[in-house]
Amino acid sequence: MKTLYIHIGYHKTATTSIQSFLANNRKNLLESGYLYPRTGAIDSAHHLLAIAINQNPAFLSMLKKKPIEYWADLKKEAVSSGAETVVLSSEEFSVIKDAGKLQHLHELVKDDFDVKIVVYLRRIDEYAESIYKQLVKFYGSRHQQPFDINADYVVNRIDCYQALMRWANIFGKENIKVRVFEKGQIINNPVYDFLDTVDYSGHLLNTEKTNIKQNFSISTKYTDLLRLVNANTDLSKIIHEKLVDFFVAMSGEETDDYSFLSQQHKEDLIAKSTPFDRKIATEFLGKEDGILYLAQPASTPQYQGIFGTDFDNYNVLSTIQKIFRDKSTTVKT
Repeated sequence: MKTLYIHIGYHKTATTSIQSFLANNRKNLLESGYLYPRTGAIDSAHHLLAIAINQNPAFLSMLKKKPIEYWADLKKEAVSSGAETVVLSSEEFSVIKDAGKLQHLHELVKDDFDVKIVVYLRRIDEYAESIYKQLVKFYGSRHQQPFDINADYVVNRIDCYQALMRWANIFGKENIKVRVFEKGQIINNPVYDFLDTVDYSGHLLNTEKTNIKQNFSISTKYTDLLRLVNANTDLSKIIHEKLVDFFVAMSGEETDDYSFLSQQHKEDLIAKSTPFDRKIATEFLGKEDGILYLAQPASTPQYQGIFGTDFDNYNVLSTIQKIFRDKSTTVKT
């Protein structure tokens, strides 16, 4: 029976880098008996396979055939490839909250695959800020609201234990591979850690020959400015993404950054998540001390806002133009 690894995320744990690497190295992976399927893929991730299971009404229009046909096509591709190991990756799997839908997934694959679930976890304070920046940066969301510690994107990640148990109750706790997205617990880098987690041992592990795409983040200050742009302008996707690239470049030039969270906020979030993290550490990783994350939150100055709260359209654009002039940089449209 073939082995099927389903990488469910979570968001902001280098999933894009992992997915891009796997998609760009399909041929090399297949030479080692690993299939990274084209079935159900959007860009580098298998979002359509996840949507076919979750059937979120907001995304159903993306499916061009019956949901079950995507999984039937996956089985055909797996057989024709000759690979003994199949790897799927999509953060959309992690948003499935209905145990009945997970049971349906199990029924679809149990006769053809030995299923392993791979999940990466990130400390709640780091995750909260990182996902907020992504919401502001991503054109599909163009988030306009200030950072909110009580927002769903924060609160829904405090308890990861229950989410893991939903998968464990269907696929077996022994088949849930939990990795901690933290320096010192990741092997070499996230891509190599993932390859090790799925028991890959081929030549792609040669760091001198393998190119790994890195995603560079946008600073807290420029995230806030971009949020104001989102709220006050109606930019095309092309212009928005060029502006994001510019802000990322400017972020890379700065040595100091801020946090949207105060030190007390960080400690409060960690305190709320710790009981669940301890269960994960003991039950899924066998850590008797119950410690999931080794590092403590950095003492970073809290961002107080430097662009003001009453920006109108003119002031937002004039500020951006000033930044361009100061950096002697232009965005070509």
